[in-house]
Amino acid sequence: MLLRDMSTKLLILIPALALFGQGCINVTVPGSAPASGKPAVTAPVAAEAASCPDLPKVYYFGKAYFSTTEIDEIERNVIRPVSEYYADGERGRVVSLTIKKTAEGIAVEGITDLDWSDDAGYFGFIHATEGGTYPVWEPFEVPEGYEG
Repeated sequence: MLLRDMSTKLLILIPALALFGQGCINVTVPGSAPASGKPAVTAPVAAEAASCPDLPKVYYFGKAYFSTTEIDEIERNVIRPVSEYYADGERGRVVSLTIKKTAEGIAVEGITDLDWSDDAGYFGFIHATEGGTYPVWEPFEVPEGYEG
Protein backbone atom coordinates (compact mmCIF):
# COMPACT_ATOMS: atom_id res chain seq x y z
CA MET A 1 0.00 0.00 0.00
CA LEU A 2 2.79 2.42 0.89
CA LEU A 3 4.56 1.75 -2.41
CA ARG A 4 1.39 2.50 -4.41
CA ASP A 5 0.78 5.74 -2.47
CA MET A 6 4.37 6.90 -3.03
CA SER A 7 4.30 6.15 -6.75
CA THR A 8 0.98 7.98 -7.13
CA LYS A 9 2.43 11.04 -5.37
CA LEU A 10 5.52 10.87 -7.55
CA LEU A 11 3.44 10.71 -10.73
CA ILE A 12 1.45 13.75 -9.60
CA LEU A 13 4.43 15.75 -8.37
CA ILE A 14 6.61 15.53 -11.47
CA PRO A 15 4.00 16.93 -13.94
CA ALA A 16 3.10 19.63 -11.40
CA LEU A 17 6.73 20.67 -11.13
CA ALA A 18 6.95 20.96 -14.90
CA LEU A 19 4.54 23.92 -14.71
CA PHE A 20 7.06 25.96 -12.74
CA GLY A 21 10.05 26.09 -15.03
CA GLN A 22 12.31 24.57 -17.59
CA GLY A 23 15.55 23.21 -16.23
CA CYS A 24 15.29 25.07 -12.93
CA ILE A 25 13.79 22.42 -10.70
CA ASN A 26 15.70 19.23 -10.16
CA VAL A 27 13.64 16.30 -8.94
CA THR A 28 15.55 13.48 -7.33
CA VAL A 29 14.26 10.29 -5.81
CA PRO A 30 16.66 9.44 -2.99
CA GLY A 31 17.25 5.85 -2.02
CA SER A 32 19.67 3.05 -2.41
CA ALA A 33 19.27 -0.10 -4.44
CA PRO A 34 18.28 -3.02 -2.23
CA ALA A 35 19.63 -6.53 -2.74
CA SER A 36 17.04 -7.14 -5.49
CA GLY A 37 18.77 -4.52 -7.66
CA LYS A 38 15.59 -2.46 -8.00
CA PRO A 39 15.77 1.07 -6.60
CA ALA A 40 13.90 1.77 -3.40
CA VAL A 41 10.94 4.13 -3.83
CA THR A 42 11.05 7.04 -1.41
CA ALA A 43 9.56 10.52 -1.39
CA PRO A 44 10.87 12.76 -4.19
CA VAL A 45 12.83 15.86 -3.28
CA ALA A 46 12.60 19.03 -5.35
CA ALA A 47 15.53 21.42 -5.21
CA GLU A 48 15.44 24.78 -6.95
CA ALA A 49 18.70 26.35 -8.06
CA ALA A 50 19.15 29.76 -6.43
CA SER A 51 20.42 31.39 -9.62
CA CYS A 52 17.61 30.14 -11.83
CA PRO A 53 14.27 32.01 -11.87
CA ASP A 54 11.06 30.13 -12.48
CA LEU A 55 10.79 30.09 -16.25
CA PRO A 56 7.48 29.97 -18.05
CA LYS A 57 6.47 27.36 -20.59
CA VAL A 58 7.77 28.64 -23.92
CA TYR A 59 6.20 27.84 -27.29
CA TYR A 60 8.13 28.62 -30.46
CA PHE A 61 6.12 28.96 -33.66
CA GLY A 62 8.17 27.41 -36.45
CA LYS A 63 10.81 26.18 -34.01
CA ALA A 64 12.68 24.48 -36.87
CA TYR A 65 13.57 27.97 -38.14
CA PHE A 66 15.39 28.85 -34.90
CA SER A 67 18.96 27.64 -34.47
CA THR A 68 20.06 26.21 -31.11
CA THR A 69 22.26 29.27 -30.68
CA GLU A 70 19.24 31.56 -31.22
CA ILE A 71 17.11 29.60 -28.75
CA ASP A 72 19.87 29.77 -26.10
CA GLU A 73 20.32 33.50 -26.73
CA ILE A 74 16.56 34.15 -26.56
CA GLU A 75 16.34 32.27 -23.25
CA ARG A 76 19.31 34.14 -21.78
CA ASN A 77 18.54 37.63 -23.14
CA VAL A 78 14.74 37.69 -23.39
CA ILE A 79 12.94 34.92 -21.47
CA ARG A 80 14.96 35.19 -18.23
CA PRO A 81 14.85 39.03 -18.01
CA VAL A 82 11.09 39.07 -18.77
CA SER A 83 10.47 36.36 -16.15
CA GLU A 84 12.51 38.24 -13.54
CA TYR A 85 10.70 41.52 -14.29
CA TYR A 86 7.30 39.89 -13.80
CA ALA A 87 8.36 37.82 -10.77
CA ASP A 88 7.48 40.52 -8.22
CA GLY A 89 3.83 39.41 -8.08
CA GLU A 90 2.45 42.89 -8.68
CA ARG A 91 2.54 42.42 -12.46
CA GLY A 92 1.89 38.67 -12.19
CA ARG A 93 4.21 35.71 -12.74
CA VAL A 94 4.71 34.76 -16.40
CA VAL A 95 3.27 31.28 -16.99
CA SER A 96 3.65 31.00 -20.76
CA LEU A 97 5.28 32.74 -23.70
CA THR A 98 4.84 32.34 -27.42
CA ILE A 99 7.70 33.37 -29.67
CA LYS A 100 7.47 33.94 -33.42
CA LYS A 101 10.09 35.16 -35.88
CA THR A 102 9.36 38.49 -37.57
CA ALA A 103 11.22 40.64 -40.09
CA GLU A 104 12.52 42.77 -37.18
CA GLY A 105 13.41 39.96 -34.73
CA ILE A 106 10.84 38.10 -32.64
CA ALA A 107 7.29 38.74 -31.50
CA VAL A 108 6.79 37.74 -27.86
CA GLU A 109 3.36 37.28 -26.29
CA GLY A 110 2.87 36.25 -22.70
CA ILE A 111 0.27 35.22 -20.16
CA THR A 112 0.73 36.09 -16.50
CA ASP A 113 -0.85 34.64 -13.38
CA LEU A 114 -2.12 37.59 -11.37
CA ASP A 115 -2.05 36.88 -7.62
CA TRP A 116 -4.65 39.56 -6.96
CA SER A 117 -7.17 38.52 -9.65
CA ASP A 118 -8.94 35.47 -11.06
CA ASP A 119 -8.16 36.79 -14.56
CA ALA A 120 -4.93 36.25 -16.42
CA GLY A 121 -2.77 39.13 -17.58
CA TYR A 122 -1.60 39.45 -21.18
CA PHE A 123 1.31 41.32 -22.75
CA GLY A 124 3.24 41.37 -25.98
CA PHE A 125 6.12 43.12 -27.68
CA ILE A 126 8.46 42.98 -30.66
CA HIS A 127 12.09 42.34 -29.70
CA ALA A 128 14.30 43.53 -32.55
CA THR A 129 17.66 42.01 -33.32
CA GLU A 130 20.79 44.15 -33.32
CA GLY A 131 23.53 43.01 -35.65
CA GLY A 132 21.93 39.59 -35.97
CA THR A 133 21.77 38.93 -32.21
CA TYR A 134 19.06 39.36 -29.59
CA PRO A 135 20.04 42.08 -27.09
CA VAL A 136 19.07 41.86 -23.42
CA TRP A 137 15.40 42.78 -22.98
CA GLU A 138 14.63 45.82 -20.84
CA PRO A 139 11.16 46.95 -19.73
CA PHE A 140 9.56 49.82 -21.62
CA GLU A 141 9.34 52.92 -19.47
CA VAL A 142 6.26 55.07 -20.06
CA PRO A 143 7.39 58.68 -20.53
CA GLU A 144 6.37 61.09 -17.78
CA GLY A 145 3.23 62.99 -18.73
CA TYR A 146 2.11 60.35 -21.26
CA GLU A 147 -1.71 60.25 -21.37
CA GLY A 148 -2.13 57.42 -23.90
